[in-house]
Amino acid sequence: MIPALPIKEEEVLSRDRATEIAESLDGNHVPDAVKDVPPSLLSAEHIYSFVMSTGLISPFHIGGNKPRLKKASYEGRIGDTAYIFDGRKLKPADFSGRKLQIPANSIVFVESDRFSSSKLCGS
Repeated sequence: MIPALPIKEEEVLSRDRATEIAESLDGNHVPDAVKDVPPSLLSAEHIYSFVMSTGLISPFHIGGNKPRLKKASYEGRIGDTAYIFDGRKLKPADFSGRKLQIPANSIVFVESDRFSSSKLCGS
């Protein structure tokens, strides 16, 4: 369950805590925080539960005037580092023009940034 949303934006999962959670997980067994949810969009409560149990997004923020956690999504903000997996290894992604170009059908890992509102993650 999501705690009461604070008026000011609040970091509820730090990078350090997310790292601890991720390192404690057995690579073959990741907790399924959404096992009771039928295939569909995840609600804010489901996103919150999954992030807090896996450390998937860090830092993770809730609340504030423009909350990042929406009814069925989370507004991620891209940090300064991103990598594209080419099938064999990770390669630094090109940030030319301060936009991240993501090739179709690719796997991309991005660092999240809590301060940069100019670089919004889109789909």
